[in-house]
Amino acid sequence: MTGRETEPLVSVVVPTFNRPAALRAAAESVNAQTYDSIQLIVVDDSTTPAEAALTGLDLDAIAEIHFIRSANPQGAAAARNRGIAAADGAYVAFLDDDDRWDPEKIEKQVEAFETAAADVGVVYTGQRYVDGAGNTTTIRTPTTQGWVTEQLLAGAPLAPFSTVMVRAAAIEDAGTIDERFPIWEDREWYLRLSTVCQFLAVPEPLVIRTMGDHGQLSSDFARIQDVSYPLFLDTHAPLAASYGMERQFEASMARMLAVAALDTGHYAAARRASMRAIRAEPTNKTAWVYLVLSLGGRVTYRLAQSVKRRISTAQASNSTSP
Repeated sequence: MTGRETEPLVSVVVPTFNRPAALRAAAESVNAQTYDSIQLIVVDDSTTPAEAALTGLDLDAIAEIHFIRSANPQGAAAARNRGIAAADGAYVAFLDDDDRWDPEKIEKQVEAFETAAADVGVVYTGQRYVDGAGNTTTIRTPTTQGWVTEQLLAGAPLAPFSTVMVRAAAIEDAGTIDERFPIWEDREWYLRLSTVCQFLAVPEPLVIRTMGDHGQLSSDFARIQDVSYPLFLDTHAPLAASYGMERQFEASMARMLAVAALDTGHYAAARRASMRAIRAEPTNKTAWVYLVLSLGGRVTYRLAQSVKRRISTAQASNSTSP
């Protein structure tokens, strides 16, 4: 990169809530970027102002730093939207306060944008999970790209907010994050963005996430089942119908619900969701796997998770070996 005078500004939105140590680490990872033209926007929903957490840190590499506090916090989606409203950049990136970035993350995403077709509106990266000792346990490499609406309707995976950079013009076309969704708001937004722009994947795992920090609480499942799941279906059923994918969409949403139920120990709900997915799309093998795991209950599911983690750790170890 050649300096702030010629680089497009990237606005980095960091929502935070009562995690000063995590916020410091996140801000330091932004300051360590090899890209210069960065506007850091900290959206602070903490009970004590988070600005004090950054006092004394050397953040001189960041071109601009802004803090936004709310007297009435309304959740992560609303916080990110406040950050988007304050963003001046040609591109908007997001960083959860408990995630970190590799130093080249922003530079590689901007380079991808600058060399891609004009209708590319989202560039996202791979991610790696680390344990408490900093050892890589899992690497996730993105593959979903191009005009991805049909893939998303069918259940293709994407990635969390910390991996994503969005062209500001695409946000203007698709709209901001839907604050009605307490969970799954990222995927809902990606689906809307996919109708106005192409997605591009940068395969390198440039986002670092710590194992144990992103698990769902049992109370989250009620919000998924009672709010996000039916709202997602109602909102995007017309889009699925326009592609002739009603049953695939219904099945993909039921599979997502089944995973959420399994992760939070709601095995009866997982069985119902799995059967719903099977009825909508009988040939999808994944739904049958979820059904078997739900029938086995906690012991079977935990065993399957343990085996999956061991395989992922071995694969991550092999991929990071010289």
